[in-house]
Amino acid sequence: MALVTFDSVCKSFGALQVLDEVSFTLGRGEKVALVGPNGSGKTTILRMIVGMETPDSGTVNVLPGVTIGFMPQDSELSGDLTLLEEVSRASEELVRLEQRLRRLEIAMSGASADEMTTLLVEYGNTQHEFERLGGYAFEAEVKSTLSGLGLGPEEWEKPVNFLSGGQKTRAALARLLLQRPDVLLLDEPTNHLDIEAIEWLEEFLQAFKGAVLVVSHDRYFLDRVVKKVIDVHDGGAKTYPGNYSAYVRQKGEYFRQQIESYERQQAEIERLEDFIRRYKAGQRHREARSREKKIARMERLIKPRTQNERMRVVFEQNSSSSQVVMELRDVGKSWGDKPLFSGINLLIQSGDRIGLVGPNGAGKTTLLRMLIGDEKPSSGTIDVGRGVEVGYFDQDLGGLQPHNTVLEEVLQIADLTPAEARGFLARFLFKGDDVFKKVSVLSGGERNRLILAKLMLQRPNVLVLDEPTNHLDIDSREALDEALKDFEGTIVISSHDRYLLNSVVTRIVEVKGGAARVYEGNYDFFAEQAKPTKTVRQVRKKKKPTAKPIVRPETSGPSAADIERQIEEAETRLAEVTALLGDATTYGDPNRAASTIAEYHALIELIERLYADWETLID
Repeated sequence: MALVTFDSVCKSFGALQVLDEVSFTLGRGEKVALVGPNGSGKTTILRMIVGMETPDSGTVNVLPGVTIGFMPQDSELSGDLTLLEEVSRASEELVRLEQRLRRLEIAMSGASADEMTTLLVEYGNTQHEFERLGGYAFEAEVKSTLSGLGLGPEEWEKPVNFLSGGQKTRAALARLLLQRPDVLLLDEPTNHLDIEAIEWLEEFLQAFKGAVLVVSHDRYFLDRVVKKVIDVHDGGAKTYPGNYSAYVRQKGEYFRQQIESYERQQAEIERLEDFIRRYKAGQRHREARSREKKIARMERLIKPRTQNERMRVVFEQNSSSSQVVMELRDVGKSWGDKPLFSGINLLIQSGDRIGLVGPNGAGKTTLLRMLIGDEKPSSGTIDVGRGVEVGYFDQDLGGLQPHNTVLEEVLQIADLTPAEARGFLARFLFKGDDVFKKVSVLSGGERNRLILAKLMLQRPNVLVLDEPTNHLDIDSREALDEALKDFEGTIVISSHDRYLLNSVVTRIVEVKGGAARVYEGNYDFFAEQAKPTKTVRQVRKKKKPTAKPIVRPETSGPSAADIERQIEEAETRLAEVTALLGDATTYGDPNRAASTIAEYHALIELIERLYADWETLID
């Protein structure tokens, strides 16, 4: 059954027609991707479903009673509530009941014997309703969802307004997921997520029973989540079954067939026109006139565009570097008395293709800035080889002057005439008056393309790239993939784009927990060998990683196995106590009820503390 139906929808903004006769359906439980170049109308489609935009013609129908959750690109939470309180508002009724329980607990702490009897009856009734609605499970689910999206216990009690922009966006996503609507509309949900959080989101969406319509440029994410792709381009939309990789294959085959049909028709028209030219004035003029009518009756095919316009990037070197590009010996970095990482040893040789991965805040950007000399190590040394010329891509899109035009940025670093520079910039999709735009008004994608253009002109022999696919649409990402694969120099790249890491790199360095490990392979090899585990039970089933350690930090105190045992014991007891709280007879004895409630809260705190200790050890 279709929950959402688009029927011949058209939409224009001024003179620009974005959607032209777009039709598709979203069925119950379907996982569907909207793909297409920036500006093709994907976000407009999402906004139409929730009523934030209306079609010029055609209809958008949502099945009555269907609940829809929408996550825009710029969605953030705000307010003075703590993160845990704000996200828990995903279930307002459970929040109300939990607040009532807390007030009753405070009242019971100072109540007389007569008052206690009345309070316990009310507490028992409230407790029963709280459990019936899944209260204890929901509390655990809130914490699990926050942790999965990279918002750990250290953030839970912070007021939302004290969080960073990226954290607020992840909090908004957590609350939306916990609402469990019938339809999830997600616009670039992997923005601000590191790889571990993206993988958690993938698993959540795979298990989600509702329908999902997602806009994303993360090709690896789309491969793992969706089962149908709607390709939006040139105003139209075509649906393909399968994940992203299947869509790419089918689209290629579809356009091959379209081109063949077009070429066959053109050959037939040329044959008919040749006959008409030769015999129109002769004895066979009737046959010629018949062929003219045949051409007039033909439905002329339009020559298909085989692909969307995209960047044309080629990275070349001015000269080669020495065989040893850089060597890191016992490198460490601290901010004040807070260590970030230590003891990193790494040899980078000419032609190496190294990918840096790890959670946000682990120090990947700092390590890259140390490689280019913008940060000094707190300990250890970094030796740079002869003839090394580094080109750096800053994930914050720095290095551009806001008052400059796009054309001026290029002319400042290259010996080109203005005409030559404009021709060069056209390769990066800056055409016509686009070259006169000020840097200050460029979008993130435009700034990204301009930095890549400048990198190409510099012709370095070592590329150090920090999240180079941020803000790029899929077509531009694929163009960058191809350029990096063809580059003959050395590449060190930090990226959450697993598709890029699989395609380009041959060695993965994981920066995590103050140390680093190297894996000789692409991202899939790394994921197979050392994918971080989510639970204690999963960790026991995992094989030991076969990676070579760069650093082996010393540990003391309880082992991970000791803490795992304590967690299992505490979780077993928590299940028993939770069952007691749901039993009405518990509240017949005031002392027993009070001690059971206290034990429940103590166990929750103990388990959270044990998990934090365990995660520190396995990191």
